[in-house]
Amino acid sequence: MKGNRGHLRLEPKLRSSQFDADGHAAVTTGFAGKQLQIVYVKNISIEDTALTIDYELINEGSRRMDTEEYVHNFIGINEEAVGPEYKLKLPVPVRFTEVESDYTSALLSVQDNEVGWTARPHKPFYGRMRGFNGSDYPYSWELTHSARRAGVREISDFSVAHMALWGTGHVISPEVFIRLSLAPGEKRSWSRKYQFFC
Repeated sequence: MKGNRGHLRLEPKLRSSQFDADGHAAVTTGFAGKQLQIVYVKNISIEDTALTIDYELINEGSRRMDTEEYVHNFIGINEEAVGPEYKLKLPVPVRFTEVESDYTSALLSVQDNEVGWTARPHKPFYGRMRGFNGSDYPYSWELTHSARRAGVREISDFSVAHMALWGTGHVISPEVFIRLSLAPGEKRSWSRKYQFFC
């Protein structure tokens, strides 16, 4: 979880020791004598070929909390190196709002709602894309490997604030961001489902 409070960026690190047997973690963090108190709940379930993560965030403090949440999805299908056999498909046309380098621009090829790789990366790549309403579409992203004829898709039940695409030679990480704004006492729930297919 990351949040902005004035010009300070708060990044409380959740460790496994902070979670109880029910999957609840409570975090208190402070700045200039003001504390933010949150409860963060994460439940993971597996059914057939899908892994679902249900989240709940509760602002138990006395101050408004504005933050974003995302997941690092480090994916390599059957240990295949990243390259032209991979395709990342979005339910909307791909619009990069930021690309970190000329290297990334040359490595990624965009056609309508698909991102492809022109070569095998020899260093990390990164770009940010515009958001969309995830619950309006059957998935947020879908990553496939043509030779393996296998893939994974993420299904989100929330409005996607924006997306990031990071990777290196052995993994691709499509990252879907949710924006969260909670008044004191307010609770927000959301979920991500990962479907694996071949």
